[in-house]
Amino acid sequence: MKYWLSFWLLILAPTIKASCLDSVSNEYIVTKVFVSSRTVNTQIPGMLSDESLQKSNKVISRERVKYENNSSTNATCFFDLNTESLLLNYNVDKFTLTPSHTILLDNYLMYLKNKQLEGTLMISGHADSSGTEQYNKILSENRAKQVASYLSDRVEQSLKIEDKGFGENVPVCEEELNIISGCNRRVVIEFMTN
Repeated sequence: MKYWLSFWLLILAPTIKASCLDSVSNEYIVTKVFVSSRTVNTQIPGMLSDESLQKSNKVISRERVKYENNSSTNATCFFDLNTESLLLNYNVDKFTLTPSHTILLDNYLMYLKNKQLEGTLMISGHADSSGTEQYNKILSENRAKQVASYLSDRVEQSLKIEDKGFGENVPVCEEELNIISGCNRRVVIEFMTN
């Protein structure tokens, strides 16, 4: 468990975690959170001591990119400013886009358009382990295809779209955390330069 927590913190360290849209100001919010931990090993004759020192999360920067939100709905997502990738979470056994998803995708496309980027959007669908392996593979493919279909109608010609479903084979969190947050039920949209 200790190692999974460390792995999870390392994965999220450069990641922006937010509701992606501020419901008060209707702005697209980017918040970078720095997560750190340190282990001190002390060895004296006949003894070895390990002590883990955990510092609390510290916000090191906050940037607001203003995009208008025309809906009061909201969805949990993650946006990584370094890789310009977006992660959308899903409810159990669902693959259709919610109104919140479409707002987030529209804002993501506007962000990419404003940056005048050329490349490929890699869309990967994922599922948790609550169904059979075969069912989860199909569910993850449907999630990726729904996002790809939505984006293909709206994307600039300078961006190509590729999609793939991974089923339950690439979890990012343990089952207990997935039950609470749905972190394994997701679609990840990654921007890649050609």
